[in-house]
Amino acid sequence: MSSQLALCSGTIQGSGIGPLLLVLYINELAALRYEYKVTVKFFADDLKLCAEISTDIDIQNFTSALNCASEWANAWQLQISVSKCCILQLNRRCSILFSEAEPFCISGARLSECDSVRDFGVIANESLTPSNHIAKITTTAHQRVNILVWSFTS
Repeated sequence: MSSQLALCSGTIQGSGIGPLLLVLYINELAALRYEYKVTVKFFADDLKLCAEISTDIDIQNFTSALNCASEWANAWQLQISVSKCCILQLNRRCSILFSEAEPFCISGARLSECDSVRDFGVIANESLTPSNHIAKITTTAHQRVNILVWSFTS
């Protein structure tokens, strides 16, 4: 007969101490904003790093912040889903800086540049206009209406 040892960790979902432990756990990542002059946004298990890049030093700071976040994740044995990560450039005036700079990477994997990002169900594009979001909503609405019409005619 063999015995197995099961290790369990974590907190009960909905507990009062869970959010406090999460804040203590990710507090190191919040310090990135002071050290590398980036804006750090958290929501559940998502992290967004934002920075105004106008010089080569800003690019170095942002690259260092990405490396620091990657090292933190590795130290806590967390995997970053690099395929879900991307760079959204809101101002194309600094595109010369981006073209001359090394590509942004996480754990050696290059981050892709995208034209739009879905965040909390809202699609944001590089010009921050709602056109992509509205187009997606109207396309979905037309598809659903067509399904309803087809189901009543058949």
